[in-house]
Amino acid sequence: MLRGDFPLPAYPTIAIVAYDEIFVNLNTIRQAPEAGFDQNRFFPGMNYTISPNFNVDVGYQLQVINTALSGLANQANHMVLLQFFINL
Repeated sequence: MLRGDFPLPAYPTIAIVAYDEIFVNLNTIRQAPEAGFDQNRFFPGMNYTISPNFNVDVGYQLQVINTALSGLANQANHMVLLQFFINL
């Protein structure tokens, strides 16, 4: 995963966030996707730091999935994502 957090100078508890995750299959399995690209998740959004140990991401996520069925195009899922992070 490649992730970037860019704090806003005027509001130190808020940051612009973007990340991209790429998943790859290393093996070909019967009735499943072949070796190669499996899925990609791209997220642009905002991060809010509630406390030094707790923060929240909210934004848009585009998930592209390579389907196992032949002749079927890749599937794209559009979603609003809310993530909570606890730093121990």
